[in-house]
Amino acid sequence: MVGVSPEHTSVPAWPTDPGEIDPAGQSFQVLGSGRDGVRVARAWLAQIARTGRPVLSHVDGHTAPERSVAVAALGASLARARVGVRVMIAGPELVALDAIAAARAAGAIDAELRVWVSDRALKRVYCPHCRTFTVARVQVADTFACGGCARTLVVYHHLSRRHGAYLGFLADVQADAGDRGASG
Repeated sequence: MVGVSPEHTSVPAWPTDPGEIDPAGQSFQVLGSGRDGVRVARAWLAQIARTGRPVLSHVDGHTAPERSVAVAALGASLARARVGVRVMIAGPELVALDAIAAARAAGAIDAELRVWVSDRALKRVYCPHCRTFTVARVQVADTFACGGCARTLVVYHHLSRRHGAYLGFLADVQADAGDRGASG
């Protein structure tokens, strides 16, 4: 696969450091998922406690590939949130992408979000051939079998913010296109 420059990908460059809370926040909603995500969320909660500002915590100790209860709770509470809320998300990429999608659906903008990803192993990949989503332990440019149609897909460097899913494409398409170009 041809390399993709950073300006031609929609895959986020996740920060390596969870960072501090945004002091401009008037209130906070914190989601922590998985062991490392909960650890980071607790550090953020301690910082927020020192400010005396309101906080709502959504903690989920497991990292199940399906949408977590904590993500659903975050989305529901953000639907009632006011201007000035800061959304702090820490956990595996799959859960973080779901939480980001829920926050954006509730009207949050990038400036209101802080995200720290603890693990990037699991990815949700969309198959445009059978229109299903498959959760797999893959990286961008890896191939895997679609859970819906069993076609061999390549994980493309395109990420849907709305679905929290990477795009898959047929692995054979790349080889076929190269073959046609060489013979034609």
